[in-house]
Amino acid sequence: MRTLTTSGPGALLALALLALPVAAQESPVATRAELDAALASEAARADADRAVVSRVLALPEVEAAARGAGLAQDLGRVRDAVPLLDAATLATAAEYAAAIEVQLAGGQSIVITATTLILILLLVIIIVLIAD
Repeated sequence: MRTLTTSGPGALLALALLALPVAAQESPVATRAELDAALASEAARADADRAVVSRVLALPEVEAAARGAGLAQDLGRVRDAVPLLDAATLATAAEYAAAIEVQLAGGQSIVITATTLILILLLVIIIVLIAD
């Protein structure tokens, strides 16, 4: 009986080739449960973003700022457009809305910073409406 002995690069190559079937068994494909969890997480985040934007757009301070900037007639359209925003625009609007909430929750009345944020939020949504 003959025995085959190898050393050096040939042995490493043989081990690497033997390991390929084992590595191939580990699938990079996500399971259905992982996909469902990712989709649920994304949907929950979008719902939370929509909620914060809608909540801020309903504030009397936002209506006053919109009226002061001559955008009061567009405020209803902006509110109606919130459910239609794509994920990226919704995330941006939610960031502005959260900043507005923080400003107003701090006991501050509308100051230039909060007013500016409100106007930016309104303009982002109006621009999306016009683009569609």
